[in-house]
Amino acid sequence: MLAKHATPAQLGGMAAEAEGFALPLLALKGVEPTASLDFSSKGLTDASALVIAACIGGNAHLTSLDLSSNKVTAEGAKAIAAVLPSCKLTSLSLASNS
Repeated sequence: MLAKHATPAQLGGMAAEAEGFALPLLALKGVEPTASLDFSSKGLTDASALVIAACIGGNAHLTSLDLSSNKVTAEGAKAIAAVLPSCKLTSLSLASNS
């Protein structure tokens, strides 16, 4: 499993597997410009949310992120919320999480 407070530099590579789902790190970091990412119903937990948060800060391309219907708790949501001022998200869904 990935470190709880991993930075984008530590993550490196093209994808990190979390809970059996490969997170597209280049898209999350903005290296591969992507406007929308849908991670709904992937079984993601706070560990994935922490990795996502570490990556999306400063991403000038990502405007929509769907993390609905996963297992993200308040801890993961807080990590995502903390990076909102430094990214371009205009749409974020955390609906139906545990």
